[in-house]
Amino acid sequence: MRIEAFYNADRGFTSSPTDILRPVRVFTETVASHPRKIEKCWWYRAVQIDFDLKTGQPTDSLQKELKQSLTHSITTQGHKLPQLPDKNTDLIIGFHDIPKGKGSLFERVKEITPLIIQAGKKYDVDAFAKNYTLAVTIDEDIRNLPKRESEKITRMLMARLGALKILIIKSGNDGNADYYALGTMEGGLAIENARREGAIDRLRDRLVTHACARESGRFDKVENAVTRSDWEVYGIAEHIANASRTLAGWGYIDKPFVIRDIATDERANFIERIMGWSRQSESAIAAHAYNITPPPAYRMGVFDGVIVSSKSGRFNIDKTNLQREDTIPVAIVPNADYSPKEDDPLNLDSFRRYSLGIEGDRIVGPSIEFDEMSAAILYSGAVRVSRHDNGSGFKIDPGGNINLPRIRGFVHLHQGLDEIRNYEAVRGIKVAELFRYIVFNLDEYPYPVGCGKDIMFATSTDAARRLIRTTPVGSGIQVAAFDAMDHGTNFLLLTEPLPDTNFIPDDPFSIMLELVNPDVKAVRLTDEIAQV
Repeated sequence: MRIEAFYNADRGFTSSPTDILRPVRVFTETVASHPRKIEKCWWYRAVQIDFDLKTGQPTDSLQKELKQSLTHSITTQGHKLPQLPDKNTDLIIGFHDIPKGKGSLFERVKEITPLIIQAGKKYDVDAFAKNYTLAVTIDEDIRNLPKRESEKITRMLMARLGALKILIIKSGNDGNADYYALGTMEGGLAIENARREGAIDRLRDRLVTHACARESGRFDKVENAVTRSDWEVYGIAEHIANASRTLAGWGYIDKPFVIRDIATDERANFIERIMGWSRQSESAIAAHAYNITPPPAYRMGVFDGVIVSSKSGRFNIDKTNLQREDTIPVAIVPNADYSPKEDDPLNLDSFRRYSLGIEGDRIVGPSIEFDEMSAAILYSGAVRVSRHDNGSGFKIDPGGNINLPRIRGFVHLHQGLDEIRNYEAVRGIKVAELFRYIVFNLDEYPYPVGCGKDIMFATSTDAARRLIRTTPVGSGIQVAAFDAMDHGTNFLLLTEPLPDTNFIPDDPFSIMLELVNPDVKAVRLTDEIAQV
């Protein structure tokens, strides 16, 4: 049997010629052959990208050239002529000169009054809501550094100079730009070869994508929404915590990134005061809990129960040592007048998002990915089940008294999907009978935006819908995965009996953990994530 890489439902399947599939290679080759046009995407709109300038033009010649080229490209696509920022700006690009000379970037880049703060005061705008992106020019080649090293550099530049994104111009030996690298807080570092035809237009499309994307991750708090007794009935919180610790033990989740490692205490305190956090704890996990009963106003469609998510790392949550109390029930509830058709992309503004307090506990926020994880679960369809006779799981039962979502778990890892080997790796079952790789939908989502955005909310649901359309109950498929462009992989865990049984384990993570166990070598992960 050959491993199948799932693509759009109307394109069927593509298959690897051997029993080894390398998703990173499939992904990068698919991206390389795709036109990646954004103008016909459902989320595309005319945006306003403006420049934060200290004087009339940037002083650095490569930054000046970039500004002029971007201005032409932006207006050619039909957007407003870039000027100085105002309240209607969607994205601000600032410019800064890094001192030349000896020493590393860490030695040469000093902390300054954050440019994002300066811009906010200068133009009387909320520059944090304007995707403040800072262009800098460097001589150092960071393109081939290990991911963790390049992450540290881009985050250092953001923290010390004051920006939400960094646009690096790599200066070549001939004085021209070698490449452009767009770095985000989550660790993505998308590279555009400046010497390749169309580089400026592709860079423009990346920036326009960010400008079009709207913030998600916001939620309302509901005090005492879940009773203490209900919270303690079901072990899903323990399953989430155990999965997180197990993945961390295998090196798939890193210790939290601490801003004090790249900035002074004073700057770290300032960032915590302004942004609400001083460290980032990567990855996120969520799962459906069928017998935790929320108040009726927070019920999600036809499903029983709630979704439980890992809490946000900003609340000093260490996902390498996640505990039960580091999880929280959440709900995303569509507005009463919102009824999307099956293929409609989901409009985040049409949902109310809640963090459901446990009786007697202080409410803190879930992982920023909670709404995109919840959306994939909510719109995956329903499976009617009853409790299994062995008391430790479920069984498919058309007359059963429990409605479970077809996808009942979601894991977001800052790892790439390196290799899948098709052999009897788990319980004597071949990997291809348990696992699907979902190739990213580049037609609708050609460029990355990162978690916590409405486009990622729709991306997760798109992947879930395409999976479910061709993977019916009884297929045996337990786990599927798709690329979280530039910064990791998302795993979808299905409500599905183990092959040749009618048993669905209580723990939705059990088969995934067996597959990605590095000793098993069935699904191999890697730190080196494809940057596209």
